Amino acid sequence: AVREAVDAPLFIYNIPSTVKVKVEVETIVTLAAEGTVVGIKDSQNDLEWFRRVLVDAKADGVDLRAFLGTLSLIDVGTYMGAVGAIPAGDRWFRDDGAGCRKSAASQAAGGRERRSRTTG
Repeated sequence: AVREAVDAPLFIYNIPSTVKVKVEVETIVTLAAEGTVVGIKDSQNDLEWFRRVLVDAKADGVDLRAFLGTLSLIDVGTYMGAVGAIPAGDRWFRDDGAGCRKSAASQAAGGRERRSRTTG
């Protein structure tokens, strides 16, 4: 019913610390196999769970775009098969390495700029 009602690619946003519900791996793979969702953003920092999502989707031949929500896990996540990360602060980075380096540098610069404005 959802995919017929929405004419846009849908992502699951898994953030159990906020919504108090952890999406089951089987549910994600099933929704992706049905075409209801095209991807997931995982913000729970459970790399074992994230890896299971990637491995199970691949084993079932399901195309799933997986992103992490934690900047410090981009390297590990992309190594595991994530497309990239969507960290807090609405930045979107792909897994090209340069984007990771650029994002870390820009966040550091932004932090320095914010501190200078508030303390300055």
